Amino acid sequence: MLKSPRIGQFPFGHIRDFGRGLKYEHLTQNENQEKLKNPSRVIGKFGVGLKDALATLNRHKIKVLIRSKYGHITLGQTAKHGFPDVVTLHANRQPPADPSFVGTDVALDGVSNADVAAAKNFFLKFSNQSVLEETSYGQILKTTPEKSLEFT
Repeated sequence: MLKSPRIGQFPFGHIRDFGRGLKYEHLTQNENQEKLKNPSRVIGKFGVGLKDALATLNRHKIKVLIRSKYGHITLGQTAKHGFPDVVTLHANRQPPADPSFVGTDVALDGVSNADVAAAKNFFLKFSNQSVLEETSYGQILKTTPEKSLEFT
């Protein structure tokens, strides 16, 4: 049975899943061959959102540590070769501490408990909204004035 992803605070903000594990190659700009061969099974473009999220966290001075069986990744900034005034974001990688680690753990140093709670509400799994009905198109959720988010 697959374990569900977790989001929590202990003592840093953590996002933890139990999938295949993130590789540093997932952060490079390229076409994912697995997605290209199976377009009907692709939901979104996870890598694009991940890179945007990492850039946003970096801009807000949140320290990020990504751990998987493939290694540890932190973020760093370096001037672009030949353009010293252009600073780019880089993934700094280290060997894994535990090659048998399952999934990916993302530790976020600099986020508050309130930040974590607010972020969780953007994920249907963690929003605690009741399902009123299921249709062939999706689910109809019970909303309240303070919880009227759109999940796509």
